[in-house]
Amino acid sequence: MNKDIFDLCQRIAKKENVEFIFEDNYSNNVRFLKFDISKVSNQESSGLFVRAIVNGYSGYTTITTITEKNIKEAIEKAKKIAKLKKGIKIGEFGSDKSSIKIKQDKEIIDFDISEKFNEIKKNLTKDKYFKSYEGHFGARKSYGFYINPHTSKEETVGTAIFSTQVNTQDKKPSSGGESQVFTKAKDIDITTTINKAKVNANSTLNPVQGTKGEYTLIFSPDASASIISDFIVHPTIGELMFKKQTYLSEYLGKTIFSKNLTITENPHIDYFGGSETLDDEGFKTNKKNIIDNGKFATSIYDQEYSVLSGKKQTGNGFRESIYSPVSCDFTNLIVTPGKEKLKDIISKTKKGIYIYDVMGIHTSNMTNGEFSLVINSGKEIINGKYNNTITNLNFTGNCKTIFKDIYLSKEQKFFGSALMPGMIMPKAKLI
Repeated sequence: MNKDIFDLCQRIAKKENVEFIFEDNYSNNVRFLKFDISKVSNQESSGLFVRAIVNGYSGYTTITTITEKNIKEAIEKAKKIAKLKKGIKIGEFGSDKSSIKIKQDKEIIDFDISEKFNEIKKNLTKDKYFKSYEGHFGARKSYGFYINPHTSKEETVGTAIFSTQVNTQDKKPSSGGESQVFTKAKDIDITTTINKAKVNANSTLNPVQGTKGEYTLIFSPDASASIISDFIVHPTIGELMFKKQTYLSEYLGKTIFSKNLTITENPHIDYFGGSETLDDEGFKTNKKNIIDNGKFATSIYDQEYSVLSGKKQTGNGFRESIYSPVSCDFTNLIVTPGKEKLKDIISKTKKGIYIYDVMGIHTSNMTNGEFSLVINSGKEIINGKYNNTITNLNFTGNCKTIFKDIYLSKEQKFFGSALMPGMIMPKAKLI
């Protein structure tokens, strides 16, 4: 059926001068609560995005019942919408072609999560410290294609995600979690993921109010990924640069971060969930350093904001779904790791905090770079040893200055479309 839709759209695209994006998604999921599996569900969805350009303006619509008649009606609707548009003219569809082949694991595309049910149940063990578990395990496979009059691509992707939270029942209850993305069926490891969550939960028992002062902050890879993504990577997007809605708007080509920091976008890595050869506008994706040894080296653009900014598009025009307009987004992000392991960094720390979780990232002001975070869960470090579990310490500052002295751990965690190390921030003042 999908092959028939592909052939039909390829024929119509050349005749009508239109663009198509097709998605066919299937997911199966299991939720667990307390000490047993609580719900199993399956979901399917498919749809076809239709876009037309008339006199430089584009209009689009989406259909879910895909027939030749409905496609032609959608094309006429998209053309009518385009004729009503005003503003920036974007010209023609992209016409790039790519010979790059990106490997995907065939086994995970057809993976059945029921194979892991017994392993999940076996690991939800009762213990004097553990009150309950809550979590999710799901697998998704997605077939899709992009077609315009000049170029096309097809892809099938599979991923599995396991996430769990362990709630304790000690004097001062706490919780700890762990999540992992898998892009190869042979790598799916339920036992290790749950055990890490148990360790994290036990490590944060009996939290106390943290003491104000100056600390070396050591962010776990999960906390590091959230901060780097929201505070450094996202503000480099071209649309925000054009609108001056980022603190980086005057820093392109300048060194603003630590020379230990290099962030690379690489869209052509085998077995990564974000790998793409073309974006959703028909332009080639390419490898590039976003941050290069502390220098803000590259801003990314979709077609519209490349025209508005007078910049070259960078192959980063993607849609969150077939129902959304195009926006700038990244493919795979690799943060270059450091040379020391986290355990060795911790052992040399005289006064610090190992941070599991922070709150307040999404309330920060990235237009001027100001932020205010709360360390929600952390472990105090005194002379290289863990001490109290601490909570409720505030960390405020500005992104223009806080990343000047950071360095990264040797370990990296895989997030499906990113590799992130731990991040170390010396001499941070907490209130």
